[in-house]
Amino acid sequence: MRAPRCVVRARGERGSATPLLLALVAVVLLGVAGASRVGDAAVRRARADATADVVALAGATAGETSAAEVAHRNRASVAEVRTRRDGAVEVEVQRDGLLARAAARVVADPHEPGA
Repeated sequence: MRAPRCVVRARGERGSATPLLLALVAVVLLGVAGASRVGDAAVRRARADATADVVALAGATAGETSAAEVAHRNRASVAEVRTRRDGAVEVEVQRDGLLARAAARVVADPHEPGA
């Protein structure tokens, strides 16, 4: 038969895990909030870049008016449209407070008859 164990605690240690647990929860919450902000910024940048890409494609295939219309449909505004000597269209688009640039040009399909 085992003898009963006696647990001896110092009087000042009772409840000391609570502040440590609260501190750990606060650190985790701050980490989650920081990661959320970083993720939001990355998503906003990706949306601005994707919008600039599609606006450049619209500008290269259908002209500046089409580019502006596509930008508007994507909740963006066209800051600038330039046509380069090689026929490529460069655009600057503003979306969600970010400025994004892209370029596109139409090339002939080598498999298409007459190209």
